Amino acid sequence: MVSTYASYRYYSQDLSKALKRTAAEPQVAHDAAYYQANIGKVKSVDDFLGNRRLFSYAMKAYGLEDMTYAKAFMRKVLESDLTDSHSFANKLADTRYREFAAAFNFQADGGVASGADIQYDDQEGQTALLYTQRQAAATTATSVETAYYKNHVDAVTSVDDLLRDDRLYSYALKAVGLDPTTISRTAIRDALTSDLADPASTANRLGGDFLELAKSFNFATDGTVAAGNAQSTTQKDDTVRLYGLRKDAGLSDAQARLRTLNYQVGIDKVTSVKQFVRNTTLYEYALTAYGIDPESVSAATITKVLESDVSDPTSYVNRLGDERFKALASAFNFAADGSVTTRRLVQSISSASQTILRYGSQLADDTMSQRAGAKETAYYKETIGNIDSLGELLNDKRLVTYVLEAYGLADAKMSEKTLRAVLTSDLSDPKSYANTHDSRYRDLAAAFNFDRDGTVEREAPLAAQDRKDVIGTTDKFLRQTMESEAGEQNEGVRLALYFARKATSIDDAYDILADKALLKVVQTALGISDKTAGANIDVQAAMIKKRLNIADLQDPKKLDKFLVRFSALYDMQNTDTTTSAQSILFGNSGSTGFDQTLVSSFQALLRSKL
Repeated sequence: MVSTYASYRYYSQDLSKALKRTAAEPQVAHDAAYYQANIGKVKSVDDFLGNRRLFSYAMKAYGLEDMTYAKAFMRKVLESDLTDSHSFANKLADTRYREFAAAFNFQADGGVASGADIQYDDQEGQTALLYTQRQAAATTATSVETAYYKNHVDAVTSVDDLLRDDRLYSYALKAVGLDPTTISRTAIRDALTSDLADPASTANRLGGDFLELAKSFNFATDGTVAAGNAQSTTQKDDTVRLYGLRKDAGLSDAQARLRTLNYQVGIDKVTSVKQFVRNTTLYEYALTAYGIDPESVSAATITKVLESDVSDPTSYVNRLGDERFKALASAFNFAADGSVTTRRLVQSISSASQTILRYGSQLADDTMSQRAGAKETAYYKETIGNIDSLGELLNDKRLVTYVLEAYGLADAKMSEKTLRAVLTSDLSDPKSYANTHDSRYRDLAAAFNFDRDGTVEREAPLAAQDRKDVIGTTDKFLRQTMESEAGEQNEGVRLALYFARKATSIDDAYDILADKALLKVVQTALGISDKTAGANIDVQAAMIKKRLNIADLQDPKKLDKFLVRFSALYDMQNTDTTTSAQSILFGNSGSTGFDQTLVSSFQALLRSKL
């Protein structure tokens, strides 16, 4: 039999080729094709559990093959709410069940989550937050300007004093509904100095807001204050009251909360763009949140904005060149025909979390590296959700650096052209760029939702699995199959390959102790007797930590060295010892000399000690 070391080397030296060999096996290829062609037809947990081929395929992919018979148990897992820490899957100690449940879109009633939603929780929450912030800022600004007006208007002794003080002038005009940025000061001066008893005066001829402004001050026709102050106490109080009634004057916290509550109740009932723009309450709330004055833009323009594809640089909203409208379009999930659909998201929440975990595993342990890494992770968290196109991602070199670090490609010196080719690869096409080059490219491409033309894909509606999870399940099945086939020839190789796959998820010694296969590898590599299994769990953990630096398992080179050592020692412990030393050395009893595979294992062990 070929040694564990030699077999492990056969697989590990070019894992992508080993996986391709497995994928090319007729039965494996047939099973994968069936899964990919039929998982999209599943509309409920019953459909899934009732299709033996789909269910058993997925169970094997996630290492749960021995639980395929337990359909009632797995139903509870699949119907678990993973946001609830007390749900069935979350209460299970084995994290494979949570991972399995997370790969599917089943709801508590066993149905499939449609995915279509006018606003997801984070979009709705961001809209409410912006609205509240804008109202608070407006209220503060109103208070500041009101205080200034009250403290300075009494010092005005002529109409020119008012016209020279931009803040007083603006306040007075806005209070009566006039726009100080569009009306000439000459016209305002003529209105303020009008003889209100003369029907032909400017104020009387213009009427409306101009007449209201003139009545709120006591200027003579020569611009002086006739008697007393420019405004009486009553006039000043009326001006302040009117200024506070403006739409952009801001609301109290209580008023803002009430409007937000009304918005949250009403927005979920909207099923089209047309319905949204006709609902004045919701429409004005949303536009205000994103800094757009509802009276300054037509409903037709907003409709075009909301029906635009933000990820397409040629779309209507992008041609406007106004970030406010782009932010508004990104906050809603309307299709080109105005119906409610699924969202476009450059990276799902689970993929973003996995990217962050991968990045953290690449960091050195020193304080400086950890602090710098935390800073970059904070930037990634607050920025990645706002990326609307491949171009935006590629233009943010800080994000690109983070992503390449996370997927072990920091030293690959990838050009923008190569990175674009990877991220736009069709992973279901074996000839795509990511599938025919570096094996790490596939993981990177699967972490993002770019179509072949670089636009951001929408999540599939009414699907038991998202595209990324279908690909992930297929990849996991392939890896499990390869490991199983290797184990049929040599159980040690299966253990080594399994450990290599799980290494990135090992955070401490307790993770090793919780997995019999991982523990077997560690015990063998470190020379720990399996009899220690009866010892206190903390004692066992301390024993492992003393002999193994868990962080080393995140380093591919150190991990490989560790598994080479395991392979050699596994061979030494499992080689047939009935052959005498004399027969091995001198070829007696039909021996042809040294067992070359055993020699390879000894040499590997010696190298691992260097």
